[in-house]
Amino acid sequence: MVTVPTEYLSHEAIKKKSYTNLVEACQKAEAAGQEADLQESLRNFVRQQCNGRTPYSWQVDAAEAFTLGLDCTIIAGTGSGKTLAYAMPSFIQKDGMTVVISPLKTIEEEQADQFRAWGIQSVAVNGDTYNQDLHNELEDLKYQILLASPELTIENPQFNALLCSPAFQKRVLGYIVDEAHCISQWGGDFWPVYAKLDRLRSFVPLGTPIYATSATMSPAVLAEVQKTLHISTSKSFHLNLGNNRPNVTQELCIIAGSTDYSALDFIVKDAQAANEIPRALIFVNTVSQSQAGFRRLHGIVSDQLKSQISYLNARRSPRTRKTVLRDFCEGKIRVMFVTKIGGMGLDIPDVEVVIQFGVPSSLSVWLQRAGRAVRNFSLQGRAIMMVEVSVLQRVSKKKKGRTGEENLESEDELEDSDHEIGIQKDPTYCKKIEEPLRAWIETTGCRRDIADAFYNNPPSRTPPTGVCCDNCDRTATGLMPSNIILPPLSPAHTSSKTSDKEQEDTPTHEQNAMGKRVMKTADQNSPLTQRTGQHLQTIKDALDHWRVTIRQRDYPHCSFTGLALLPDLTPKSIASNFDVYGGEVLDLVRQLDDKVRESCEGAKVEKRQAKKLAREAVKEEKKAIGRELKVQKRSSHRVRNSSASGKENVPLPGTSEFQVNVNTPLVPLDATQTLYATWTLTPSSSTAVPLFSPFTPSFFASSFQPNTETYKG
Repeated sequence: MVTVPTEYLSHEAIKKKSYTNLVEACQKAEAAGQEADLQESLRNFVRQQCNGRTPYSWQVDAAEAFTLGLDCTIIAGTGSGKTLAYAMPSFIQKDGMTVVISPLKTIEEEQADQFRAWGIQSVAVNGDTYNQDLHNELEDLKYQILLASPELTIENPQFNALLCSPAFQKRVLGYIVDEAHCISQWGGDFWPVYAKLDRLRSFVPLGTPIYATSATMSPAVLAEVQKTLHISTSKSFHLNLGNNRPNVTQELCIIAGSTDYSALDFIVKDAQAANEIPRALIFVNTVSQSQAGFRRLHGIVSDQLKSQISYLNARRSPRTRKTVLRDFCEGKIRVMFVTKIGGMGLDIPDVEVVIQFGVPSSLSVWLQRAGRAVRNFSLQGRAIMMVEVSVLQRVSKKKKGRTGEENLESEDELEDSDHEIGIQKDPTYCKKIEEPLRAWIETTGCRRDIADAFYNNPPSRTPPTGVCCDNCDRTATGLMPSNIILPPLSPAHTSSKTSDKEQEDTPTHEQNAMGKRVMKTADQNSPLTQRTGQHLQTIKDALDHWRVTIRQRDYPHCSFTGLALLPDLTPKSIASNFDVYGGEVLDLVRQLDDKVRESCEGAKVEKRQAKKLAREAVKEEKKAIGRELKVQKRSSHRVRNSSASGKENVPLPGTSEFQVNVNTPLVPLDATQTLYATWTLTPSSSTAVPLFSPFTPSFFASSFQPNTETYKG
């Protein structure tokens, strides 16, 4: 049976000492001239910042103790308001900073959003967000609450140096260790950095409080947390409100094995519309289980409901995790499979059903996950643990002459032989699990009593608002599954064969005599020898969208991201996927290339047209010159005829034309030659020039303006 040491049972003594410490801290603050009625100020700020919400008395007490510099350890159930309690000091000390150490990025981001909604400047500082720009903002003391991981706080030199800087330490109000049970639960080989949180005191200024909070700290875990964080039990403020959730019915279901996903069919069975599917979180222990469970439910619902089912695990990309979580919070997804990434901190008020598929690692993990149900206390929800039948099967000492199968006792033998846990010989089970968790599973009494005893919850438990547990009320109906062993289910699989239609659509590739694909020679005249600029970015964006779409379409159950299909925009990556998606990828690229090619061809056509027009203009100009030369030739011929006949001053036809008699052989004129001739003006010209004078073509053109049809010098 689960037992609790007697030194942990005196709730009244611990509570009395805590409030004595709080009163003494208040008296010291008043003596130092600080605000006398700090609690009323806290209440007023919460009403102003949280839409008229009135905080619980214990929240005000915890916030006051933290503000006055007392170390705090707070145990309260999931959804009870632990986050608001340690955020309240930031309402009244706006120039101070609080550092929250949180185990998961999803918790950090969700809480940062919540704090900002309350008007508190906050930021999540983790491997995804921490860069030089954010570091500079932190140095400028821009934020009131920083949510950081243990690794960043303890092991990152740059961030740790910031926390130790005098300017930062002068402003820091205190440190919050959220989900503090992780120090014990994960502080070993699984997450060693949690065991290093004892270093926190080495750079926390003297008098700066540390506030540890969780929903699942047993007395032993609480003692380990206090030891690690150097919190004195005699000088701190401790509250244990218990972790009972009166509006959540606790149930147990036995399944055939870890692949018995048919046990989950009841969630979506007979659903014709999305609102007929309950809002459900299904916790699994491995990434592969989240994918296999998703495949099962995704495969049995109608096409219009497939989008209502999804999964969340650490192997999905940050963008996908954020999108899936947002869609689930907004109700666009009704059923979500999750691993430990969703076991803490998710504050979704209307989750109707929480299922733990497969036995969890501990009772603390189970209660943390069960606490995700109906965080709106006006609703009634259910938490169902589905455990493998092997959890209840045990192996007795091997007897001579019996086979291995005969040594394995049945479930009926278990029930007939032992009625309580641990009162007879210590059995050996097929599946080893934590003792408190086994007590919760195997009890025939109230399941809440097991949790109360293990966690040393206060004796005054709030009565359930609905059905307490399956043991207390075995007549409950609705979605509650019966405790029967379901038939095993073969793991879902996807056929690797393609249909005839798919084979017809697959592009074929010609091969040469060596059995190699014939490579197409690049078109040297192509304007797309190398993609650059906006065209290159368009290709990148399109391929990124394509690989996300393909991953969602063909591999929705797999953990890899779209990068596995197309790692980068390189010929090598495209070639590596050519057999499967080469046609689609190249068609996509070809379509975008064609657009650019059409644009280039259009520009090329315009250029050709411009060249053609230029050639035609030159041709016309040459024709005009030819015509002029012909006219010149005819004029010269007339002059020679006139000279040959010995007639001087014979006027040439036309108006404003000069009369010339050439006494020397006729030669072509240019800008450097001088022609001596006799000439006279026609009556239309009034310019007087000596009979014999040199002239150049420029003077000739400017003075006489001859008709070019008659003579052009």
